[in-house]
Amino acid sequence: EMRFHLAVVLAALLVSTLANAGDRIPLGDAADPVKGWAFDNGQEFPGAKGRIDADAGTLKLTGDFTGGGGYVQVQRPIPDIDVRELSFEIRAEGSEEFTLRLGDGSGQCHQIVLKIDPAKSWQPVSLPLEKFFRDRGTAGALTNIARYESWGGAKDGKWHGPAKYVCFLLGNGGANRVRTLWLRDLEVVPEPKAVAGAEVVESVALDEVIDGAHEWDFSDGAEFKGATGGLEVAGKDGLRLHGDFTKGGAYCAAIRKLDEFQAAADLKAIRFEAKTANVASVSVQLVDASGQTHQRKGLPVAKDGAWHEVVLDPRKISGGEHWGGANDGEWHGPAKQFSISVTSASDEAGKQPSLSMRNISGEFLLPVFSGEPAFSAGFDEAGLPPGWKTSGKVEVESSTLKLSRTVDEAEKPCGFASTTFPVVPGRWQAKLRAKPGLESPDNSYHGVVSLEVFDSGGAPLATLPITEIFGKHDWQALEAALDLPKGAVTARIKAELRKTWGALWLDDITLSPLEPAPLRAGSVERLLFSTASLGNLLLPGDPRKLEVEVICRKPLGETSRSLEWSVRDYWGVEQQDPATATLRGPERKDGKFLYKATLDLSKIPLETGRYYEVHAGIGAERFGNHSGLAILPEAVTHRYRPEEVPFTARNWDNRIPDFIRLSHRLGIRMCGVWGGWSSKPPYTPEAPGLDLVKELGMGWVTGTPAATIERGSTEYDETALREGMRNFLTAFAKHRPMVVNLGNEPHGTGERVLKNAAAYRVLYEEVKKFDPDLPVVATSVEPNEEYFKAGYGKSCDAFDFHI
Repeated sequence: EMRFHLAVVLAALLVSTLANAGDRIPLGDAADPVKGWAFDNGQEFPGAKGRIDADAGTLKLTGDFTGGGGYVQVQRPIPDIDVRELSFEIRAEGSEEFTLRLGDGSGQCHQIVLKIDPAKSWQPVSLPLEKFFRDRGTAGALTNIARYESWGGAKDGKWHGPAKYVCFLLGNGGANRVRTLWLRDLEVVPEPKAVAGAEVVESVALDEVIDGAHEWDFSDGAEFKGATGGLEVAGKDGLRLHGDFTKGGAYCAAIRKLDEFQAAADLKAIRFEAKTANVASVSVQLVDASGQTHQRKGLPVAKDGAWHEVVLDPRKISGGEHWGGANDGEWHGPAKQFSISVTSASDEAGKQPSLSMRNISGEFLLPVFSGEPAFSAGFDEAGLPPGWKTSGKVEVESSTLKLSRTVDEAEKPCGFASTTFPVVPGRWQAKLRAKPGLESPDNSYHGVVSLEVFDSGGAPLATLPITEIFGKHDWQALEAALDLPKGAVTARIKAELRKTWGALWLDDITLSPLEPAPLRAGSVERLLFSTASLGNLLLPGDPRKLEVEVICRKPLGETSRSLEWSVRDYWGVEQQDPATATLRGPERKDGKFLYKATLDLSKIPLETGRYYEVHAGIGAERFGNHSGLAILPEAVTHRYRPEEVPFTARNWDNRIPDFIRLSHRLGIRMCGVWGGWSSKPPYTPEAPGLDLVKELGMGWVTGTPAATIERGSTEYDETALREGMRNFLTAFAKHRPMVVNLGNEPHGTGERVLKNAAAYRVLYEEVKKFDPDLPVVATSVEPNEEYFKAGYGKSCDAFDFHI
């Protein structure tokens, strides 16, 4: 019992480590850290200088911003590696974040701003790209990412390997001084490569019907007017496709998207049983990964009213009529969509073809990846690992294992057997390096490495050959896929010389479990929470109910419709025993299946003013999410006039209505608005969101086009500033309280400062002409005395400092 339990635990552990990263690949040369890197001073923001240097085995990037500028950078190519993880150590004292750019195979640039600890010297940074792009925007997203944006190439914010380059940026930081960044130990972990020849075939049902719902779509070929028809569930699990072409039309199709299956799994075949009394032929379309549609018309069907198996091979469908995508007639797996059509030619007599289908399945070729080794042996001068058994001359030489014998000893045994280690039945991969110096008159004179497998009682189950090695040549890497039989509990590595003499050197012997990558994405795509209150900020008298919406790629089975949930406080302490709710549905929307549940929190002792989290998940699908929740009374500040509350709210984008509503909910009475006007006559003013500010009884803080001038724009001249400000105030200044905020965080020196200060003066003068009592807040300049020398302090009623 104990051995069985251990085998089960080991199986779970082994499966959990599958497809882990392989060896790390260094990018850079420790002896010459500058080699391969290119420097750039960000010419689109003039003024920056800098350089790269080698500094005690590290790369040192220096940016001199005393003359302005935005950033400097270093960049190096990545030699076409499909990167799973990027890691390095960085040193940038005083910085809370830095910017990294990665170029992908489509030409898209991904800019990622990562958070770092400003108090630390050297600190390690790891960026798992696969997880970052998979979980971005979800509850499982990486927490060390400050911002992300992308441009160029595919323009879709998704990673398209392989990687092409990596770039590190050092920004001005708003201080116009010399800044430095150090970089060392830059490495990439490549995506694991599939083991050649180890693919497995998995058959998946494509006709699942759950509560009358299925994943197929129907088209009546609307581009050819006249046809009607449908796709209905027939029997327990079958589908019936039919069309009526008596009034025209060309086809009626049953369509099955295949994009839920993993990108590396190619379609080997589609199989189904068909029965019809009047369909002589059908048409089939397959869309491949490039977006190319492959079509075959007139595929014959037996119309005898009996069930017949149909097998469709993508490679036999391709090569004929095709369009879109690669448009070359070649199959580019994996498949993205399959459709089968009855046409106006299917039933030439009655023009009303009807085709029944059942047991529809797809056969997919799954790549297989190697997991973490269950056995690993390298060798050093300390000798053989303890417990190994040997015969003949087996020794460690130059950190490798050497088996040797003379011609006179050819009849004497020479080999070794390792200690045993736990295994489980299934597919495994063995790897090793070998250098033979053997006499091999023919191939029967060789060395052999094998795996000996034992059952729970220690009895031999099988001896599986890993490789046979003969002749004389240099080091080579060898590998083999092995199928361990049912009942396998332990195994050991063995090697011996057979008939031959000479020497055989071995090193880096490993045995790892092999598993195919998961074939398809899970059924659940998103799990969303909502209450009747914006931001889940409930008033004390609000219903304490939470609505959950589960968006699925496919229908959920009965065992997957139980939602497990709990409420936790800030420290993660559960506030009640975990509960369950039954999902209602599904509804069909935009090709997805929607399930809903209502969680009743009324019996949970939730306190006003505390932060809580509601966690929910579907255990059968291994999918979960959580949402914040709080009970807050009406803000006490709503009893006061906006000007009496010393707080304002401003956002990255002040135009978002929910930002204004949430500011009001929290009791902030003065809200930012992106006010401004056009740079050309008639200088049309705008204040998006001001109507909502008025509706909520709030005051407002408006920006001005000075922020555009601060960024180097020359589109606003003095006339545009003066007349535009007058137009703006005339249109909107009736709503009070109002504050004018001139700009935001300008950078630069010299002429840039003088232009900015001139703009502030013009705007300030126009505001005071309109209403001397209307407050004007200065832009938030960096600690640069040039602004004050240029009269900056005279163009405001209050200062705004951003530290």
